[in-house]
Amino acid sequence: MKRSPLIFGLLFLGSAAAGWIAKPEPTPGKESADSTLSHASKSSSRPASSQSIPSDIARQIESVSFSKSLSEIAEEHHPGRLTELALWLADANSEEMTELWRALHQADKLDASSYDLFMKHWAKIDPRGALAVARETGHERVAWWAWGKHEPEKAFAACQTESPEFLSITLRGIGQDFPDLALRLLEENPNLAEHHTAVEGIAQGMDDEDPLAALEFAARHGKSFQDPLKSLVRADPAAALEWMNSHPRQSHNISEALAKLVVEHTEQVPELLAQLPTGQVRMNLIEEFIAQIGKDDLTQAIALIEEQPGSAIRSSLYAQLATQTNDPSKSLEFVNRTLEEVNQLPAEAQYTHHLDKALQKLLSTSPDETIALLQSYESFALDQRAVARWTINDPIAAATWLASQPPSDNRDQYAATLATNLLRPNDPFARYDRASVNADFAGSLAWSEFIEQEELRSQTSQSVITNWLEHQPEEAAEYFSTESVDPISQQIFEALKEGQAE
Repeated sequence: MKRSPLIFGLLFLGSAAAGWIAKPEPTPGKESADSTLSHASKSSSRPASSQSIPSDIARQIESVSFSKSLSEIAEEHHPGRLTELALWLADANSEEMTELWRALHQADKLDASSYDLFMKHWAKIDPRGALAVARETGHERVAWWAWGKHEPEKAFAACQTESPEFLSITLRGIGQDFPDLALRLLEENPNLAEHHTAVEGIAQGMDDEDPLAALEFAARHGKSFQDPLKSLVRADPAAALEWMNSHPRQSHNISEALAKLVVEHTEQVPELLAQLPTGQVRMNLIEEFIAQIGKDDLTQAIALIEEQPGSAIRSSLYAQLATQTNDPSKSLEFVNRTLEEVNQLPAEAQYTHHLDKALQKLLSTSPDETIALLQSYESFALDQRAVARWTINDPIAAATWLASQPPSDNRDQYAATLATNLLRPNDPFARYDRASVNADFAGSLAWSEFIEQEELRSQTSQSVITNWLEHQPEEAAEYFSTESVDPISQQIFEALKEGQAE
């Protein structure tokens, strides 16, 4: 008498605005910071000149309390902390900055945002003093960077003589504020072009005036950055698309930029598509556009899909719509449209990533309807492939559904697939005849015994038991020593054991 399948052992389920990044060099031991902070404090109740405060900080001033002591500012971590620090720094002298810097360092309160802000103020009034103290605490890099933003030529010349290992970070600071000068210095020192940090700083500076020039500059040096491309998308989407089309290898940057373009220039996209030549960039733009308009206007999205040439493109886009909609009935409709297009393709091109993603989502909500739809397309066994993926992605849900199905050849095939995949949980690329260390042998055997077709059942059970004996021989022997074991499985086990003994 056939036992109900059991699901065993499935427990395996269940910038800083400046933009340079570097860890400070190791520093000597720290003394207590409490007394030092009290000495460094000065009145924070006075307003400061807004011209001395960065714009991103100045915008927060109206909401900041000016009554806190510096000790409170140093100890707190809240959105207004940098604003309070900027207000304190606005009219501080070098001696006060020295005392506060050391105090913050001792208290381990120097993070990237605070030391960028601090050094930009300090290097403006006393770059040598800032550099000397920064060396003490292992922050020499940021001191050179900050000096380059105020006295670029003087800072670069000094760095060449004293600390050439920090030339690239110095050039970064220069490039962010003085890109034309930085380009001349780079031409005179071409070895610095090998450093990502220097090239990025110059590109950031160029981006303020000419994002296309910044992109071309970065590309000439084998680099790519998001910000210039996003700036170009904002200013001139047609030029941005032309650039993307001529630099197809920068796929990561292009993907994010296209999403931004669609959001910021939604109404222009149809016109831009009409001007864009066939290719990957155009296809990606269509995908992003459908993702956007499909939220509110499915009619427009469908019309755009129907305009596209070729079943491969249309099937991919319909599968995308099926995945992104949260209405199961609509999702089924779009999967059906996908399958109508897929039916025109050769077998090897039918089961795509987009279709699989849509089917896995539908199987989780409407398995009966999804399987029935797939089985209605008899010319290709997409149901088998979809269920095979389902038993890997969510074996408990797949097993629960399968246990409720009436006997049929399809059910037997699904059960064999589940039994096999329980031998290699979470490992869709494992060899079908090799079990993984997380294999659920008892559960796998139970599903092989669920199969009605004798030949398929025997083949599946033999594969399971063979792997069990190979990987867990003692556990297998214990399992088959009980009286409740299925007789056919018992015979297979004994035959395999005899074969091992010979």
